Amino acid sequence: LVISREKEKGAFVTKVERMHGGLDFYLGSNSLGELVLKELAQTFGGSVKESHKLVGRKDGKDVYRTTYAVRMSHFSFDDFVKIDEQIFQIKKISSDSTLLRALESGKDFWFHLPDLEKTKIMGGNELVKDMVVVSRSEGEIQVLDPGNLKTVVVLVPLGIDANTESVKVLKCEAGYFLVE
Repeated sequence: LVISREKEKGAFVTKVERMHGGLDFYLGSNSLGELVLKELAQTFGGSVKESHKLVGRKDGKDVYRTTYAVRMSHFSFDDFVKIDEQIFQIKKISSDSTLLRALESGKDFWFHLPDLEKTKIMGGNELVKDMVVVSRSEGEIQVLDPGNLKTVVVLVPLGIDANTESVKVLKCEAGYFLVE
């Protein structure tokens, strides 16, 4: 997000404070606050709340302070979650919904953020290992698990290219899953 001071009156930050649960930014204009927070919520996933408080009068007009709050999602891109015994990878987070990819089938599903609030995160990229492909057959590959040096079968979902010497594989209690 790039903002030009010439184009946007009040495009400056007057103060930043570390507060309970996050940071408070004091900005020079309401329009700048709206612009920045909507961009944050769209890019990183979250919701924006706005409130107004009467703080006085100036030249016979009411003066309000506007407060914006961004509540960020508790998970991030490429985290892995388990929903109804299925393993998903978070592919996109927006302000009101999240795109999840089912690792077993490779299919994408949109979920509303409130529906995912109590979803437990399994982990992120630390669960993914590079594994050498030993052999290929229709719809599956065999890879060498570097942790125990055993050969394991991994299903290849439609649309994922596994014609390489090594692949990224999620290893978890539910099994082994190919990851893009």
